[in-house]
Amino acid sequence: MNPRSPSINSNLNELQKILPEKQISPLETAEDNALNFHLMKYKAVDLIQNHLLPAIAWGLYGYSKYYGAVKNRERELNCLLKANRVNQTKTFTRRIKKLLGSSQPVLKDLVSEPTSKEMAICRTIILKMPTWKDGLSSKGVLLVTFTETFSYFLREIDIKELASFFYIVLEPSWAGYSDPDILAWVECGSTVIVEATERRDREFLAYLDSNLHPVSFGASDWVNYNQFHPIGVDKQYDVVCIANYKPEKRLHIYLKTLRALKARRVDIKAALVCANWGSTKNQILSLVKRYSLEGVLDIYEALNQSEVNYILNVSKVNVLLSLKEGSNRALFEGMFAGTPAILLEKNIGVNKDYINEKTGKLVKERELAESIIHFKKYWQSYDPRSWAMNNISPEKTTEKLVAAINYIDKGVKFTLGDIDTKVNQPEVGYFTNKLDKDALIDSILHIFTKNRPNGSGLGDFFAQKQFALKIERSKCENNM
Repeated sequence: MNPRSPSINSNLNELQKILPEKQISPLETAEDNALNFHLMKYKAVDLIQNHLLPAIAWGLYGYSKYYGAVKNRERELNCLLKANRVNQTKTFTRRIKKLLGSSQPVLKDLVSEPTSKEMAICRTIILKMPTWKDGLSSKGVLLVTFTETFSYFLREIDIKELASFFYIVLEPSWAGYSDPDILAWVECGSTVIVEATERRDREFLAYLDSNLHPVSFGASDWVNYNQFHPIGVDKQYDVVCIANYKPEKRLHIYLKTLRALKARRVDIKAALVCANWGSTKNQILSLVKRYSLEGVLDIYEALNQSEVNYILNVSKVNVLLSLKEGSNRALFEGMFAGTPAILLEKNIGVNKDYINEKTGKLVKERELAESIIHFKKYWQSYDPRSWAMNNISPEKTTEKLVAAINYIDKGVKFTLGDIDTKVNQPEVGYFTNKLDKDALIDSILHIFTKNRPNGSGLGDFFAQKQFALKIERSKCENNM
């Protein structure tokens, strides 16, 4: 065990006292018919996801062709975008590119209803303010997280004018970028950088050849490694799964695998860390009881980040069982904590280049049990934190963002010092300074709101903000 400072020991002692109180017990087995129904439903969904998505996508494409024939442009485009999200093909992608050239007004109508301004403020950050000297001398950088946030900007903000002052960076929350809330940003005309850890999403945006420029990093690349880090404790669990109770997380597969390992008399101890939301909670807790996993599985709910870091540290491997995700942070928080990862080969959303000989294994679902046994024995052969620090730390990702802007706009020569580094913790924030992010975003949203009064005075605003931010940043640095 690694030596620890007295303060770290004190924190660990507190965590070790608190965590047992956050464990929850399995439910008494639900009525057999009800639980059997849910198990059949899970199997049906798995069957669809594994085998039937192409057929569903082509069915949606058929509807799109029909609506095109009857001149219903909105439904034509909507069905086509859904088809490509379900199962991306070259045929669908080519058709989308053709329609986008003539259907931008229709695309705007498909944008989701806007989220609240408060949520938009919470999920937006300015990484660089525009510089102003007798006119705009350098654009700023504004980053927006979560796909559902984009609709606020598209419906409430003058994005053309916003994009004339900022390079906009979008961080979508789900794979499948044939999404009106992403594609409608073509309207602004100026450069929009779109984080895309899934290869198919990068290929899709690149084929469109628009102002939407894909980059290979995403939410997984902005983990605060000061919050997720090794703490030198002994291993307590052979495997951990960090999720919520939504069906997409496929926790029934985790429980089924643990049951199989127990039946083989493998000495296994597992953890499940869940956010306290999602529709399958009662069924999952009932399955734990039915599968007799009470001595095998500890379940925790609503842990804070320090507590999650502790559970990751006492676990030998961290598994993700969803077939479609966004960029997913939990696997990579585990890497920074020193815990290797297991990811399914069929997963769509996670950058599979990040799962390598240093960080973990890509496996077929039928190999899951054997892979857990492998990490039970050989977890020390992996070194995920060193790989993560060298490749996906917030500083490294900021370097990639600077390089992307300089490459896309040949006239720009940003340096690493020009752009602030951000992290997701879990909402977006600054990594090294304590600037009042939300007050600044509130001001920006106000001055770029659609239908605002004439006479914006943007030059004076940015000049004053530059001066104020320099003073505030200096105070923050002196207090660090």
